[in-house]
Amino acid sequence: MALSGEYYDVFFVTQLTRATALAPLVAVDRVRVEPERHSQTHRHKGAETVLFIEAGSGTVVINTIAHCVTAGDRLCIPRGAWHSVRTGREALIFTSIQAPPIHDEATGRHDLELATP
Repeated sequence: MALSGEYYDVFFVTQLTRATALAPLVAVDRVRVEPERHSQTHRHKGAETVLFIEAGSGTVVINTIAHCVTAGDRLCIPRGAWHSVRTGREALIFTSIQAPPIHDEATGRHDLELATP
């Protein structure tokens, strides 16, 4: 079964666990951020997130601390932590694992709060 993706801010997300028995418990997403992009700073009040960097490089800022990431790195984003993603000259591709899922299709809940400028 071919999966399609969709954009959320600068993130092109393919939800791998959508429409599976795992969907209410954990989300596993493949995410791509194009070169020279910067996401909005945001947080997920209810979800713990783990990022596994598959390809490229970039910077993930968590609660004002910048983490330079490259392929093979793993980064944990605690529940409620403000974070953003920046890319340089190359795209960044990563797997995002969230529990509970940030987006729950069954209930329509979207655990996303944008930082106010």
